[in-house]
Amino acid sequence: MLNSKKFKRNNMKKIITLVVLATLFITCNKEGCTDPTATNYNAEASTDDGTCTIEGCTDPNGVNYDSNANVSTDCIYDQVGSWTTTRQDYEISTLIIYLGDTILDTNYSEVTPSDSLDPTRIDFKADGMIIEYYIDGEIDSTSSTWTVSNSSNNSINYINNDGSMTDTTTLNIESVNSNFMRLTATESELDTSDPDGFASFTLNIIWEFSRN
Repeated sequence: MLNSKKFKRNNMKKIITLVVLATLFITCNKEGCTDPTATNYNAEASTDDGTCTIEGCTDPNGVNYDSNANVSTDCIYDQVGSWTTTRQDYEISTLIIYLGDTILDTNYSEVTPSDSLDPTRIDFKADGMIIEYYIDGEIDSTSSTWTVSNSSNNSINYINNDGSMTDTTTLNIESVNSNFMRLTATESELDTSDPDGFASFTLNIIWEFSRN
């Protein structure tokens, strides 16, 4: 009888010991996210279970791209990159007044055919350089540059220097995302050199691209 009780006590001790050891093992090997940068980081976890949630822009075309992110948040885009021209539309308005009479008041729109878009491709480099690719095979990497036009970064100055003169066009970034960009511009000129009248010219440009 004594031996039976002793046997039971010994077994109970072994069971308690095993339970304690198992509890310690589970506690010491708690699974969870072990990445401190993750939104679901678990400071008590010792084994990473692959559930870490890292928020950020997951699109490589985004300015704020985060290669470590696995849950995408808002991405920011700009004009930097390589773009194929898909649309070139022009609207020209002309008004000429002479001796109080309207001599000319006209609007003219031109939609460039898809096979005549030129340049066919433009690369906006991060360092401010522009490379233009033309239908005839010419590649111009020296004539044009760009700068930011305002603090909101929603317009750029497209600067062309052909060696004899410099021409600057302010392009508004109307829309830009991972695969698409629309640029618009308005250029106006007023000629008041004739005291008996004046002439005004307005050019509106719509330029669209797909990202390469």
